[in-house]
Amino acid sequence: MIRPEIPGSMPVSEVELLVFVMDGSGSMSETCTPDGRSKAEHLYDIVHGVLNRLMNSSKKDVFRISFVYFSDTIKVEEINNSCYFPIDIAISNLRNPLDVVGGGSTAIADALAKVNEIFDKFSEDEGIPEDKKATVFLFTDGQENVRGKDDVIQEAKKLLTYPLSPVIATISFGSDADESLLMEIASKPNDRQIRHLDISGVLSELPDTNKLYLQGHASDGTITRRKIEAIRNFVETLSVTRT
Repeated sequence: MIRPEIPGSMPVSEVELLVFVMDGSGSMSETCTPDGRSKAEHLYDIVHGVLNRLMNSSKKDVFRISFVYFSDTIKVEEINNSCYFPIDIAISNLRNPLDVVGGGSTAIADALAKVNEIFDKFSEDEGIPEDKKATVFLFTDGQENVRGKDDVIQEAKKLLTYPLSPVIATISFGSDADESLLMEIASKPNDRQIRHLDISGVLSELPDTNKLYLQGHASDGTITRRKIEAIRNFVETLSVTRT
């Protein structure tokens, strides 16, 4: 599949796919946040803020962005028959996950299976450089209740063994999240990632510095301003340390 060159983009020798897998299940409507807005609204703001930061970076032309929204329904954002796009287009088309999949149960395994399909299309795309990398950011406040934990682990293993050598970073967004599962499926950081997470002040926020899992909520389950900033720094740092 060959794509025309994107007007205004700079030639790049490598490309980094960032896949944002965002929970839109019913519990994401909860308002245990600093300003009384829903967790889903704050998730939208966090991702939007990260994309804006990357848009203003010197590496903005390296990135392609994909959105997977999930509850017990899975929705992959598509624009002009593509499921990944440059940052400026991504910013304009990012949506609140609750508005897309409308609440319901939590199908993490099915969401990760969709990421595998995106990887297939990305890998086969001859219109972008052959040097391709990928990072998956999974945000959830719940537990797999459509399939089973083993299904989540198997889908994650399929991604981690994909030829793109992807990274999976997981973020819990509430005390009902299955933190042990999120810890298990998260990638191990390399030395460069550890160094930059430390510089950005996020390393100390990780429950286990040998896993790219961030607890995005306080001990009482609230999404505090401190945690929101930690999530932003976690996602941005991991985005730029692969390129």
